[in-house]
Amino acid sequence: MTRGRVRSGLAWIEALCWMASVAPPIARALKYPSLLGAKQAPQLRKRLLHHAACVLGPNSTVAERSRLADAILGNFFDFLVDLSAGRRMTIREIADRAEEVQGIDHYLNARQRGKGVIIATAHMGDFETGIAALRCIESNILVVFKRDDLPVFERLRSFQRRRLGVVEAPVDDGLKTWLMLRDALRSNATVLMQADRVMPGQSGVPVRFLHGRLLAPVGPAKLSLITGAPIVPVLSPRIDSQSVRISIEPALSLSAGPIQAAVEATTIRLMSVIEGFVARYPDQWLVLNNPWID
Repeated sequence: MTRGRVRSGLAWIEALCWMASVAPPIARALKYPSLLGAKQAPQLRKRLLHHAACVLGPNSTVAERSRLADAILGNFFDFLVDLSAGRRMTIREIADRAEEVQGIDHYLNARQRGKGVIIATAHMGDFETGIAALRCIESNILVVFKRDDLPVFERLRSFQRRRLGVVEAPVDDGLKTWLMLRDALRSNATVLMQADRVMPGQSGVPVRFLHGRLLAPVGPAKLSLITGAPIVPVLSPRIDSQSVRISIEPALSLSAGPIQAAVEATTIRLMSVIEGFVARYPDQWLVLNNPWID
């Protein structure tokens, strides 16, 4: 892709996010022209089709993979518009997008252990709405994240989280962030981490996932090892274009055995939970880069 096309694409995303912040209905009306333009980016299209093949398997047809690629782009568009529209909404209004919360007892039971909670989530559905819903019942939340290469997305996400009153913990800062997370959990705080794939520069455990292999981050399991905090998988698939179902799964404790084996076994168990959700909602797993080990 030429630099000119990249700049044009970024300018369009900037304009779309601005429109979504002032007039969400107009931004939503621009969905299909936006997706048509995105489909013309050859490298993005290639990555999405490869991703679809790993999700659907070798027996899937080109047409099935193409439909999944289009659906992922469509759901990413909805996520970006919702994130932008949230700039003018209250915490309660954002949280109200969650029409249904399943398994709240799993979270409350984990909370009663008094060692903090590690929420492990994935880039699925509208995970930012899940943060807002959590903020309505928790006062001390840290969100682990990797600074994004897309400036507009980074600004939106940072602005949203400041409004929500959550603490951002950039994984880019290395040991400083790790110590902050450890101390927060020891004070019985809640730490939220993405657990579906490693970020650039991170190491992970190779795991089988659907019809391929990917590197799974070991951060949640290592943090659980250090602090004793349980890991609670929480996913937030969409019900429709503007509402979300928050699914809270039973807590995972660290597996028994030697340290390295325990970390790997716990990571594999966690990825198995996420794999089940991706199998049910493959179009809502917002993967635009290639997470697969080829």
